[in-house]
Amino acid sequence: MVSNGKFNTDISGWSKYNGDANALNLASAAESYEGNGAMKILNSTSNTGSQWKTQIHSNFTTKLTSGTAYTISYYIKSDAVGSVRCSTTGNAQYQGDQATSTAWKFIEWKITGTGAEDGFNFDLGAVAGTYYIDNVLVTPTVASGGGGTSSTTIEKTDAEKATIIGNAMKDWISKMVTHYKPSVFAWDVVNEPMKEDGTLRNGTEGDTATDYFSWVKYLGKDYAVTAFKLARQNGNATDKLFINDYNLESRLDKCTGLINYVKYIETQGATVDGIGTQMHISLNTDKDKIAQMFQLLAASGKLIKVSELDVRLGTNAPTVEQQAAQAAMYQYVIDSYKKYIPTAQQYGITIWGISDNKNEHEFWLPNESPNLWDANYARKHAYKGTADGLAGKDVSLGFSGELQPKN
Repeated sequence: MVSNGKFNTDISGWSKYNGDANALNLASAAESYEGNGAMKILNSTSNTGSQWKTQIHSNFTTKLTSGTAYTISYYIKSDAVGSVRCSTTGNAQYQGDQATSTAWKFIEWKITGTGAEDGFNFDLGAVAGTYYIDNVLVTPTVASGGGGTSSTTIEKTDAEKATIIGNAMKDWISKMVTHYKPSVFAWDVVNEPMKEDGTLRNGTEGDTATDYFSWVKYLGKDYAVTAFKLARQNGNATDKLFINDYNLESRLDKCTGLINYVKYIETQGATVDGIGTQMHISLNTDKDKIAQMFQLLAASGKLIKVSELDVRLGTNAPTVEQQAAQAAMYQYVIDSYKKYIPTAQQYGITIWGISDNKNEHEFWLPNESPNLWDANYARKHAYKGTADGLAGKDVSLGFSGELQPKN
């Protein structure tokens, strides 16, 4: 019930009731919640308790109907902590003050018409700052047969979703990489892009919404090309950019598929510096396949890292024999990495977690014992297996327990 709530090309239908001469402007696409624009409102002075001193107005397309419920909704953010409320004209109704911040916030205001309301205002005079408003909707609430109310969901088109998701990717990567540019020099730019059979995920694999891979579903195969280009553009010239996935040691077809996807990304003009293999493994993981995986990864010519290594035992109370076997598996992985990955391609090995303390495994491998320290932070056999692998020798041989001066 407003003539223009999207602001894709202009801010027609909106006017300044009160405020600075330059209070009302059209924001750019980069400043919008979605689409090509938004309203940009400047309130230069804080007027405590006087929201009305900066007001932006639009007429309803028709007066509200007496006794009918309506919902006024919008997205808003500000360049600092701010405040907004809505009010109607013709018959004044007032929304309570709503806090705003630098993050987009969705706000709804539900009112009942009296038959006199002919328009409404955004009242922004209380807190000085610049405000951005997008996706303004004024809709009647449809009564249901049960005497309550229901709402109508309007599904966006795939093209609209692609724009929203593409803008979200650009915003996330550019801001994250820029913010940490002084202190972070390597990034996992793309994580878990492959299906188990070595084909690219298509976005419809999971049973729940949280499993859907929206990047590829709406942006297509080149989403990763865009991601790597954005990371490269916004980071340091020497940053190392990785792609990362799991089960590469148990599904060699998945490992090959990931390597082929890296080749594709680079044919499209982006550069991938390295490949990460997560390696969440167990005592039963096939050691021959671990060796074959490292050989495949080495042949890619890329930097190779083990990014999330742990060795689960199937219990939180392992026997001495199980702990010894776990230590041997940790050492085997490290020995194999050093054997098959050329030194120039070795980027590093990260252990997934610190200890077996249950507070560290609330969501990942609960009731397990996959790490180098036990639940009480004492060193396990796995600690020595890892140390021996990294050192390339038995570190306890000839060690008296005393620190030796460095020559």
